[in-house]
Amino acid sequence: ACLRELKEETGISGKIVKLIGAVRREDKEIYGDMLVVKYLVKAKGGKLIPGDEVEDARFFDIAELPVYYVNLFKDVIEEIQNEEVF
Repeated sequence: ACLRELKEETGISGKIVKLIGAVRREDKEIYGDMLVVKYLVKAKGGKLIPGDEVEDARFFDIAELPVYYVNLFKDVIEEIQNEEVF
């Protein structure tokens, strides 16, 4: 499901490197209660384009991520920074 959603929502195909974790989050601003399953995925190809359910799709350097996403995905960012995964 992870790779299918990646392709549908961004146009990018990928390969799962590893499962980082799963957590329950409460986001009162946008999504409400949710289960977030986090995978580290290496992009394999495709052209970055927003899918039907997405307003925008783009890549960010970690240092340029919007604060909302830095807070939401802190553990993923730490995993990327602390390990040589690629």
